[in-house]
This record gives sequence, C-alpha cells and structure tokens, in this order.
Amino acid sequence: MNILILSGGPVTTLFGKTLPLKGTLCKVADKLELAEAELADVLIDLDFESNSNRISYYLQRTRPVLIGSVLYTLHQLQVKDAPVARFNHWPGFLNRNTVEIAFSKQQEALFQSLFQQWEIPFLATADEPGFVTARTISMIINEAFITEEQQVTTADEIDTAMKLGTGYPFGPFEWSKLIGIEHIKNLLQILAVKDHRYQPTASLLQFKAAV
Repeated sequence: MNILILSGGPVTTLFGKTLPLKGTLCKVADKLELAEAELADVLIDLDFESNSNRISYYLQRTRPVLIGSVLYTLHQLQVKDAPVARFNHWPGFLNRNTVEIAFSKQQEALFQSLFQQWEIPFLATADEPGFVTARTISMIINEAFITEEQQVTTADEIDTAMKLGTGYPFGPFEWSKLIGIEHIKNLLQILAVKDHRYQPTASLLQFKAAV
C-alpha cells in the first residue's frame, strides 16, 4: 500500500507509530502534485486546514483520503459519500495511540479496515468541530485564561495545579503553547457561534500580541 502524506514539515511518526505504517510505503511531500497523488492508495493531508481548496480534488478520488481537520466538518465540506474522513491532527494529539476520527456511515467499513491493517486504535466521533479532546482542552485553556485574567493565581501555578490535580501531562498554558494559540482561538470562536460558553476570553484573544 502506497501512502502519500502532505505536510509542511518532516514527519517520522504518525498516529503513535513510527513511519512507515504497517504494510505500507510512506512518502512525505510538502505540496499536492496530482500526478503523484494519483499513485497513492491512501492520501493523508496534515495541512488541510491551510489548504482547504484541496477538497475539490479529494471529492473526486475513489481511494481513501484522511484530512487533518479539527475545524472543518465533513458536512461543511459536502463530503457526502466520498471516501474522505477527518481526524484530530493538533500537536499533542496527532501521535496519541488512539486517533479521533469522523467518517460517514457509508465509509465506516473502509476506514475501520485501514486502521485495523495499520494496527492503530481509533475512536469514531460525531462529525462536529473539535471532536472530543480538542474542544475539551480548548475550554479548559479558556477557563485558565479567565482565572489568570481575574488575578486568582499565576499561569505557572495553574499549570502545576492541573497536572497535580488531574494527572494531565501538561497544564492549560503549556497545552496552549504546544497546540498553538491560533488553533485554540479559532476553534473556540467556531464553537461559540452555537454555545456562548465557548466564547474566548479577552486575554486569550490578545495573547498573540502579548507574546
């Protein structure tokens, strides 16, 4: 099986596994070349959110495509019955040993077969922005910014308290640096359209300028 991975940087591990995935030949490219893509049995796009126009090609493919997309849903992309699934590609989540993935009911058997062949556990979720962990962590990060904003305590103390109290590998502010504040901000703003609880606080929105 030939896999083409689209990424803006080097990729040595994916879905908690060292490349190549079991039973595959993996090639990493920094841009989509149609001639090369046509040779791929599976295409994995880690840069999709920055190149969402690629969906027009992906919808024409008859072979599976996995897009890293926390923000864009399959419904928004009008995937319908195409062999396209989305997964949580955020830093800190991409190489967990269980992949969060959303696919249509019609494509369930296809993607189950792929991940079983690669011996990679996955969690099928509803086709919603943020999956489960990204929206949960983003909410926690937002609450941490609110806590610091209200001068309850410091960012370092919040990180320490969360790690000691919950067993998380990182505190909220450490997560925000690992994931990237723009990722957090964009997801919260999308979620806040339907649920005001996700509205990003002022200090989080201004964080980039303060760095």
